[in-house]
Amino acid sequence: MKKYLFIVLLLAVNFLPAFCQTIGALRIDSLRLDSAKQSVRLLKGSARVDLLNDIALRTGYISPHAHRIDTSFLYATEALNEATTIGYRPGVAMALIILSASSKDSTLNMPGKDDATKERDIRKAIQIGEETNNNEVLGWGYYYLGDMSLTKDLAKMSGYLQRSMEYFLKANDTLHAAECANWLCTNYEYTGEYERSFDYGRKSLELSKRGNTDFSLSWQQFLEQYSLSSMYDLYTDAGDYEEAMNYLHAMDQFGKDHKGNEWDIVQFTADLFYKMGRYDSALVYINRWINNGAWVGGGKGHQAIGWAILAQIYLDSTKQYDKAIELFTKWGDTLKKYHSTVSYAETGNLISIGQAYDEKRDYTTALQYAKQGVDLAQEKNQRPIMMHGYKVLSSIYYHLGKSENAYKYLLKYNTIRDSIQNRQFLLRIYNAKKDAEIEKKQAQVLLLDADNKIQGQQLKRDARQTNLLFILLSVLVLAGVFVYRS
Repeated sequence: MKKYLFIVLLLAVNFLPAFCQTIGALRIDSLRLDSAKQSVRLLKGSARVDLLNDIALRTGYISPHAHRIDTSFLYATEALNEATTIGYRPGVAMALIILSASSKDSTLNMPGKDDATKERDIRKAIQIGEETNNNEVLGWGYYYLGDMSLTKDLAKMSGYLQRSMEYFLKANDTLHAAECANWLCTNYEYTGEYERSFDYGRKSLELSKRGNTDFSLSWQQFLEQYSLSSMYDLYTDAGDYEEAMNYLHAMDQFGKDHKGNEWDIVQFTADLFYKMGRYDSALVYINRWINNGAWVGGGKGHQAIGWAILAQIYLDSTKQYDKAIELFTKWGDTLKKYHSTVSYAETGNLISIGQAYDEKRDYTTALQYAKQGVDLAQEKNQRPIMMHGYKVLSSIYYHLGKSENAYKYLLKYNTIRDSIQNRQFLLRIYNAKKDAEIEKKQAQVLLLDADNKIQGQQLKRDARQTNLLFILLSVLVLAGVFVYRS
């Protein structure tokens, strides 16, 4: 089960209490936000506008979902009005960006902006950013252009995120540069571009560890956990389950070290055992996940991931096809109910249902589901899912006696499989492990060298002390002889 769905569901329910408790870091962030709200009354001019926009941004990352949209909208509106009055263009640009981002979910009794208006305002802000050479404005502008492209064009989204990350780095905003790197890692994994995904995964882990915690400590911790989970996912994609398990342990340890920010790794563990073919172990963990009594409301989307893994076990291992179809259908219905925008999960679900009907020898029904899933996957360039779909379609057409179509999809399957599962990606994974080993050995050599230097310095000190004692003793002897003779 792809982590992409898991993480987006997490974001969709905004730190669901059953998954990520209100943490100490979140409490710190809230206190900082309250302090900023108190301070804004003492400021005037551009400094006040900047703080108003900062509060609006932080609110979107920190406050509970029920309050954050309206609060962000109100502070950004005030910033826009005051920036316009004093002619402070960077303040106008930031406010336009924030208002375009928050209006899509605003619960105020005000008409929301349509996509065309939001894009126009963001591009206007970007133009101001270019004219004023403001990297922060440019970073946020391209970030939210990418956000608008999420459900429409993933390639376009990735392009915007790359530009956004570059500008955030120029603005020394490592936290949001890390955020961009994380989403890029996931995007490229989603489309099967594993080498690029791996590069951004390593970058995201590096940036997340040193992200700016003044803006949001809780978000910095989330991004670091996210980076670890991305690396876990990439190593499972590469079939390096030993290294994937290491990252799983790292995720668990991170949660223990940052109390309240624990990620429940039960689902990840079940997923790993399933991919390893250890179905009995996977069943133990997945039943623990599904039967967690804390799943309520939007959290049912998280529970649904467990149903999908269990359905795959029924399909691949126990051959209980009716149970698999029932769970796949239940999973799909749950996603539509609680997370209607998570359309990319639907493609793999439809193809798996088609596979189950193919195994049941209901080939007509199988073809309907599989074709629908493949069409959606092609539309969204979901190459790993396309690979699975082509294999299923080849099998269905073969059973229907349509050898020409079966051969066509078999060729498509082999072509995309060779493209995705290329040796360069596996070599990159191997080289990364070797790099880590080399760095570890270099660190040990440096440590040994430092220890040798310390020992050498100690020996020099001992020698100096010995010489000093010898000189003192000689002086005493000479003095004694002189006194005796006198």
